[in-house]
Amino acid sequence: MNPERREAPRFPAVLEAVLACKSKGFQYSATRNISLDGAFIKVAPDRIRKRAKLELAIKLPSNGKAAKFHRFHAKVVRVDEEGAALKFVKLSTKAYFALLDVIFSREQAASA
Repeated sequence: MNPERREAPRFPAVLEAVLACKSKGFQYSATRNISLDGAFIKVAPDRIRKRAKLELAIKLPSNGKAAKFHRFHAKVVRVDEEGAALKFVKLSTKAYFALLDVIFSREQAASA
């Protein structure tokens, strides 16, 4: 039995991020890893709680273009002393394709 519950593999990626929590306001952060399904973000455990729903903007690089922020709706699935694991629940088509570019470039780098 595979203990991994994620549908998509995560890849190491330090990307700028901004969290918008209803009760805590905005917080600048960074991702530690990312996948098509979610990301792990660096955040103090007292700034976020499990099962919280939040908005997240992640600055994603694009093939030959300047990186820009894309918006994601996410749910917190795990919190520990290093940050929080998020599952994406809603994203735009543009954000999804930008995320695909990042993931595929990481997959190609990992297999090279």
